[in-house]
Amino acid sequence: MLNWLKRLPMFVQVLGASLIGFWLILQFQPERDPVAEQQLPWNAFFDESGKLHALGLTLDESTLNDAIALYGKDVEMKLFSDLDESNKSIEAYFPVIYIGSIKAALAVSIDAPKEALEEAFSKGKNIVMSSTGGREVELFNADKVPFLSMPIASLTLLPRNHLT
Repeated sequence: MLNWLKRLPMFVQVLGASLIGFWLILQFQPERDPVAEQQLPWNAFFDESGKLHALGLTLDESTLNDAIALYGKDVEMKLFSDLDESNKSIEAYFPVIYIGSIKAALAVSIDAPKEALEEAFSKGKNIVMSSTGGREVELFNADKVPFLSMPIASLTLLPRNHLT
């Protein structure tokens, strides 16, 4: 029955099997969750009140909890200061996020009151000198909790893929 197939040259058999295999792979691709339009990086906009909406979040309104709901719980939080312990700030870092097929990292700066920053700095678990000469303070989990509900001041998307 399949004698005619055996008589074909080997490269034709391999080419035919490869094309059939490729077609089958295309037919059984996994379903991808649709990405909300407001989450796409190129759809950032200012609303009528002047607030910036980017990556599915609203600056000065959305909180770190909102970012965690969108991008997952894999987040690192550190407090930064200059060498003389001035200019304290706190940032959260999502090392790997996916927006559709875009793989990226996300740095989130949190708008925290000076008193909260000073208190967290004084309770810091570990202080490390950064490469820029400042200080990076690792916080205990309990000291991170108040910052989860504070508004986001800025977002920095760091794409891992080359985007044209």
